[in-house]
Amino acid sequence: MTQVKLRFDTEWIVSERYGNVPLGVIRLLADVAFRLPTGESTEIYEAILDTGAFVSVLPKYLWKQVKREILVENTFFSGIKPRKACHVQASFGTVSGYLCDETGNRTRDYEFPAFLAKTDRVPLIVGFAGLLEKLRTDFDYETKKAWIEWRAALEGR
Repeated sequence: MTQVKLRFDTEWIVSERYGNVPLGVIRLLADVAFRLPTGESTEIYEAILDTGAFVSVLPKYLWKQVKREILVENTFFSGIKPRKACHVQASFGTVSGYLCDETGNRTRDYEFPAFLAKTDRVPLIVGFAGLLEKLRTDFDYETKKAWIEWRAALEGR
């Protein structure tokens, strides 16, 4: 099966908050396209592939245009702070899309759960729910190589 290349983004932060010790913030990035109601694909967007997120997050400008099924109209999500002031208002539903790379390799279309933010002030995050069980993964920051591969055993599913 074809490997879809991923990439790393590293940002170094030096702050009194962290004792002025350089702190590397590493993100795993992927390109993703979503299905429109017409069946066509959106343009390709860069997303954070968040291995710690079980649900994806789509900003309002994006999810308003894609094919979606809203399961819960009014809900919220938050980060590590459970305070109400940190909640982001959203709907919860499913969207369809695929991961791809600059050479044209791509996964199959898959449907995945997503928080559909009611604001554009959130990053596009692809979580692992609906995805991890379908993929083989390899991330090696030292060599700067990262890829995913659709599991051939799941082709008929």
